[in-house]
Amino acid sequence: MWKYIGKIFINLTFVTVLYLVSYTNLDTNAAFQLQHLSQFFFNRHNLTRNFQEIISFDDYWKWLHTCFTPNIRAESWYNGDPVKNMTDFLNDKTTRIIGWATMRQLRLKLNAYCKIPVITRPFISSCKGKYSIFNEDAYSYAPGWVSSTNVSYPTSIKNAFIYRTSAELDSYIYVGDHGTYGSGGYVYEFRGNLNELQENLTLLRQLSWLDEKSRAVMIQLNLYNPNVNFFTSVTLLTEIIETGEVFPSAYIEPMQMYTEFNNFSSIFYLTIASIYILFIIYFTICECYSIYKLKKKYFRQIRSYIEWGIIICSWTGVGVYIWRYHEANRIGNYFRYTNGTQYINLQFATYVNNLLTFLLGFCCFFGTVRLLQLFDIYPRINIFSRTLRRAFKDLVSFSIMYFLLFSAFAILFYLLFVSDMESCSTIILTSNMLFQMILLKFDTSDLLQADAFLGPFVFTLFIYFCVFIGYTMFIVIINIHFRFIRRDTIRQELHSPNIPLFIIKDIAKRLGFKKATVTPLPQPISVVIQLKHKTPVEQLPDKFKKLIIAIDKIYPTHTESDITENNQITTMSNFNTQRKRRRKRHIIY
Repeated sequence: MWKYIGKIFINLTFVTVLYLVSYTNLDTNAAFQLQHLSQFFFNRHNLTRNFQEIISFDDYWKWLHTCFTPNIRAESWYNGDPVKNMTDFLNDKTTRIIGWATMRQLRLKLNAYCKIPVITRPFISSCKGKYSIFNEDAYSYAPGWVSSTNVSYPTSIKNAFIYRTSAELDSYIYVGDHGTYGSGGYVYEFRGNLNELQENLTLLRQLSWLDEKSRAVMIQLNLYNPNVNFFTSVTLLTEIIETGEVFPSAYIEPMQMYTEFNNFSSIFYLTIASIYILFIIYFTICECYSIYKLKKKYFRQIRSYIEWGIIICSWTGVGVYIWRYHEANRIGNYFRYTNGTQYINLQFATYVNNLLTFLLGFCCFFGTVRLLQLFDIYPRINIFSRTLRRAFKDLVSFSIMYFLLFSAFAILFYLLFVSDMESCSTIILTSNMLFQMILLKFDTSDLLQADAFLGPFVFTLFIYFCVFIGYTMFIVIINIHFRFIRRDTIRQELHSPNIPLFIIKDIAKRLGFKKATVTPLPQPISVVIQLKHKTPVEQLPDKFKKLIIAIDKIYPTHTESDITENNQITTMSNFNTQRKRRRKRHIIY
């Protein structure tokens, strides 16, 4: 009993420490910061100036002029009073820009690979291929994308046509929705007052800074909100694919790089972190010893992979946390040294912070699943894991069959509707659409518009085979193994004591809350199984008797006179029977 209590104490203490370490790195204000900046930059209330509704270069320039540029400079208050000491703040008066905002463009080379068919060459002289890092333009030009010019332009305009490397920009490769983009590019810096910015944007538009060779425009802002101690990396990406379509997307990632602690909270956090590391050292030693003792049997247990999932994610998280701590110190020192007037790119810090968040999330997941080990001796609680363990082979076979069937339908939908539906433009999007069909959250009107016959036909086939038949087979497999585990659970409860309940009763008795009671003897297994697990055919007579009794209560079939006559007849018959018995006895004697 005491061994089991010690196991409970160790596991609950470890999970508590794990939650404290994980949730101290999070702040609920991050969601509000993201929501505020999204509404601030996207201009969602204006249908004609909404960033997410941009479909052309004209829309993009209008959004820059009317929405973005006015919001990155603090203007006067609502009553007309001028702002003071907020030169580098956004127009919300609460968030400060670190340095300045940048707009980076990535372009194709002059002779980017694109093969024109022979039949169309007399009419089309050139074409532009798909963007990749290998065919990215890395040459510097004069304003207007020419080799040289005699016109005098401001320095910021000249620099916007000069290619800059990742070392100069302190930038990294960026992965978008439709491509992976390099770390260099042609950069315009939003420096100066609002009037200068508006004039520069107008001049860039006249010089065709964005043209048919542009493949991505990336606006990056690095912000700091002193009210909630949040650094925020904002990336507004606009992708232009080879078909000419424009896809805007935004990534706003607030992060708390470091936390200022007072004396008590600092000591508490360091203590919790130290206890957590001691737990990980202890678990690592225990698992290494188990591998040495059990050999190959160790890797046949699912519990082993859960333990190593916690250990690997924890040790990696410790290293990433130290990495993030040094990165935060570098950013903080540079921010303090420059008073926030120089450009600092938070892109790398965002990657490190996201990696730490992922690791902590998986640690909490494995730690919570690990609590299921506490109920190994209580069969009614771990019936879920025991059922899955027993049905593992059948589920693997079923999953292979279902995966092949699902893949066949995904390929069918992709080939039939690739040019008619956006949701079938790729295999991944097609699979996502089929998952929505399984959840019955799909609008069939798109399929009907794509093809009046094939759309409903293949939809009906998919629902019949993958939903009706597939789900029925899955439920039957689980049900068969669940009934077996349930019978086995009843047998275990009859032959083995309920240890958790025994511990609770024993503690209550020792504390004086409950007196000792005599438990009744258990019934035989066959009787319990017969009482609790009758087949539907065996339950039919009992159900029929209950039905007759219920009908008699609602609609009585006998009146009081009938009952009296029946009683009299029964009495007379009993009297005649006794009389006959007496005559027989008299004859015998």
